[in-house]
Amino acid sequence: MSEPVAPLRLKREKVAAPAPALARNLPIASILVDTGVLHLDQELDFLVPEELTEFLISGTLVKVPFNRKRVLGVVLSRKSSSPYTGQLRFVSELIRPFPLVTPKVLALITEVSQHYGGNRWDTLRYALPNFSSKTRTMESSSGSLQESVHLVKPESIDDRYSVNFWRALQEKPGEKSQVRAFWAPLPAENPLLFLKKLIENIAGSVLLVMPDYVDVERMHELMTSSNKDSGKKVVTWHSQMSRGKREETFIEILQAEQIVVIGVRGSLFLPIKNLDLIMVWEESNDSHCEPRSPYFHGREVAIMRSNIEKTHLILTGSSPSMRSASYIEKRYVIPLTFTAQRSSKPGISVEAINERNSPAENGRISSKAWQVIKSGLKNGPVLIQIPLRGYIQALSCSNCRNRALCSCGGKLILTHEAGVPTCSLCRDLKRSWKCTYCNGQRLRQNQIGDLRLTEELGRAFPNERVVFSNRDHRILTVPDEPLIVVTTPGSEPFAQSGYGAIAVLNSHLLLERATLDSEVETRNRWFYLGSMVKQEGIIYIDSDYTNRNVQALLRWDPIGIALTELDERKSLLLPPAVRGVEVSGEFNAVAEVVRNLPGGALISHPLHANSGESMVLVRVKHQESPAVISEIFRRVKHQSASGARVARVKIDPVSL
Repeated sequence: MSEPVAPLRLKREKVAAPAPALARNLPIASILVDTGVLHLDQELDFLVPEELTEFLISGTLVKVPFNRKRVLGVVLSRKSSSPYTGQLRFVSELIRPFPLVTPKVLALITEVSQHYGGNRWDTLRYALPNFSSKTRTMESSSGSLQESVHLVKPESIDDRYSVNFWRALQEKPGEKSQVRAFWAPLPAENPLLFLKKLIENIAGSVLLVMPDYVDVERMHELMTSSNKDSGKKVVTWHSQMSRGKREETFIEILQAEQIVVIGVRGSLFLPIKNLDLIMVWEESNDSHCEPRSPYFHGREVAIMRSNIEKTHLILTGSSPSMRSASYIEKRYVIPLTFTAQRSSKPGISVEAINERNSPAENGRISSKAWQVIKSGLKNGPVLIQIPLRGYIQALSCSNCRNRALCSCGGKLILTHEAGVPTCSLCRDLKRSWKCTYCNGQRLRQNQIGDLRLTEELGRAFPNERVVFSNRDHRILTVPDEPLIVVTTPGSEPFAQSGYGAIAVLNSHLLLERATLDSEVETRNRWFYLGSMVKQEGIIYIDSDYTNRNVQALLRWDPIGIALTELDERKSLLLPPAVRGVEVSGEFNAVAEVVRNLPGGALISHPLHANSGESMVLVRVKHQESPAVISEIFRRVKHQSASGARVARVKIDPVSL
């Protein structure tokens, strides 16, 4: 006799769980839900279970059912009724039984989303770590961290700057007593030491935003190695932290009454109590710009948070960006300069090219550059900056000097490993290359990279140690001894006592790039190198003395040259004299967004990339920008709601 067969059940068949008991007091919660779509950014109503009613307050992180899955949400408020006439659903899960998003952070997120046009959750995700399901309690901070009295000592004040500045900085910021300054570091001085003095003069919490984790760790080491105790803990926040460490640090910041936070751009959304000072180091650095939606810039978010929380604000950088130069011109920020009794004369020597046709100024490394390197080795390490990574980054025909190209259009290069020309695009080896202009078969080296330069310097200085530092092989520090360091921009190692000399080679490759800010970025790098040289050291730049950026370096006038370039942009209607909006994506989506915009918007011709996407730059005067940008956001949200291709919008992009 056969056994009875159990009825077939599908895995997706589940027994419906009984509905939880509804909260008796204020049973409806308005929650900002991570919908994942641009056009759904409003609060949604959910039912509050009785078992969670005491925990669901404003700022609490929860999970709710949405679109057949459970997604994150932040409780904004509780209420007794809802205007929604359909069936409401219950909150599914409580992530932590205490608020994680403070009202001030929520106000900042709202302002950032309105300014840059993204969904509020696009910004909110930068304010929260990925919480695990292990630790769900938080100790009360009332007994663990006592509010300490911070006494400013006379030695923590730099008397080269006005005593009124230090007095204003030490006072509690308010509606009419906020310090707003721009500070450019001095030559041959470690700028981080001055940032440390600024932090020591603040009684409350401090937020220092830096470009990348290397700067963050360097500043943290400087702060923690000091013997002075300000009664405030110093923590870091960057992308290299583990998930558990980020959660632990977040809770620590949330608890602390006074704390110093040193982090990258995401730290601007951390829930810091009693925030008195916000500083942005190297505010013109591209790393402060978020590459994902809503494409915010750390400098602008810092200004927004300073306005919301009424804090002191100090923008810093080797040379101001054009945006900061406009703030200086409008007197929104005041340049921090020496008092009348102090001299700001540079403590370094600047060398450049006097006569380009002179034999001493010719060659891959000119005779003057060799002299600078040799003299610098007598005083310590020498830094040599070159723009290109790799071995040989460009080849040309030795007969007609035309660029050597592959049949696909890519330029030919030489790698360290291969001894034959290689296409930079298709990676095809060209063992028998022939010039399409003169049929020549001999190649000459056009542009060398850091690896080839390291080889040449090793042969030229056989008794000296030669190292290189670039994005893929980064050296953080070098000893104070004779040493040659070849580096690419942004990878310069830190020398404790400074470099004996610095040489900048192939500077025209940075100055002549086809971007609007090529001169601004190059100038910023030169002034940054000037702060890395020892007192009475030499910095050599293989550019003409007549170059206005070299002249500004000679005078050590980063703010003056920035204001001069700002005046030029006004006459040409270029950002920041006008608002810039970059619209990119599929061609039809871009055309739909920029077609027939209101006001006097200037719309560029579409640029088509190899990926098939298009990009259009919209320029609009400041007084007309609110209406134009609002209309652009409305059209993009309409694309999202209709299910069509959605164009990407960047407000005031850094790269043009």
